[in-house]
Amino acid sequence: MRNQSPWGALSRWAVFAASAASLLGCAQPIDDEPTFVFAQEAPLSIVTADGATLSRRGRFVTDLSGVSTRAPEFYGRSASRHAHPAPATPAQLAEALRPVTVVGNYEYVGAPSTMDAEPVLARLRAGASATASAETSAADLAKELRSGVADEATMFGADDRETVTNTTLNPYSAQVAMWHKTPTGRFGCSATLIGATTAIAAAHCFHTGAGGSWRPTLTWAAGARASVADSYPYGQVTGCYTAYLPAAFITSDSESPQYDYAVIDFAGPGGCGYTPGATAGHLLWGNYPDADIDQNTAYLFGYPTASSGPYPVQRGMGVGAGAVNLSSLYPDYVFYSYLDTSDGQSGAALFQNIHGGFNAVAIHVGPWDSDEDVARRITSDVAAFITANSVEY
Repeated sequence: MRNQSPWGALSRWAVFAASAASLLGCAQPIDDEPTFVFAQEAPLSIVTADGATLSRRGRFVTDLSGVSTRAPEFYGRSASRHAHPAPATPAQLAEALRPVTVVGNYEYVGAPSTMDAEPVLARLRAGASATASAETSAADLAKELRSGVADEATMFGADDRETVTNTTLNPYSAQVAMWHKTPTGRFGCSATLIGATTAIAAAHCFHTGAGGSWRPTLTWAAGARASVADSYPYGQVTGCYTAYLPAAFITSDSESPQYDYAVIDFAGPGGCGYTPGATAGHLLWGNYPDADIDQNTAYLFGYPTASSGPYPVQRGMGVGAGAVNLSSLYPDYVFYSYLDTSDGQSGAALFQNIHGGFNAVAIHVGPWDSDEDVARRITSDVAAFITANSVEY
């Protein structure tokens, strides 16, 4: 990747606003705030590199504050303890998984999902049934009744995360820092490369949720390490990506992590020809069986947005057997204690060494309650969303 501006990639129909969530005009130095104006009206539809058509839905208002209304809150508090209501029909699931993205200053939405819905619906119905029939312990009831807003930082005892200085080694090189400036500092998230032109992240890295707005364009850098002289071994770029979110993340008022995931396609309509995973490397990924995940060693890295000190600096840790847990009550989530996290690590992959390779199994979204963090598991519907919105898959 180059820290230069590939203006040749701009289409003839627009020069996009700096507040877009995906840009066709790209790399800028970190401290420069690019300014763009519309040259003419955006098209009514766009066609992705793999032939999918997305229709223009309207302009959007950008959240410049960098403060999400979703991520810092406990996902497991009483209002959302039972997670997202399971779609009752294939049509409802298809609507929930429509891809939504931003190109320029306009929001575009794709067609309903064509995936096989019945296995997904059966899994969600089983989880809802188990939740409804489970007895609530006194400790769980106390969790449900807890109110207020918590900081996204979750430390289980002392902070045991390590700082990664050699980020040119996989899996560290596959971790991506993403950020933009705010009036009070910066908003940051993490992502993980799972292909030459594909990464996964949390949806709240790009949109603040139902009733909210899209975030400004993010600067990103794979394998960043601001604590050493060569801070960006694979370069840094502003924009040059297309982020696809499930429509239900934007339309649902649930605070659950059910739809809090995103696919970043660097070869999509907002791309500039970068292939970060080809140079930095990437993780394997997939919808793995319970036995490969439950109670097994897991790792989580990413880019915390510390209030002071250099940024971006990669930190993370691994924990041994028994650290991650699956639940029949919430079959789409992975729960974990003892993996210390903080603001900025949302979107990074929870990964495990499965069959001899580092495999992304879930997407870290934040704290479930004061005792556990939660990740959105790469289940069959998430895997289908990834393949449907990535050129290379």
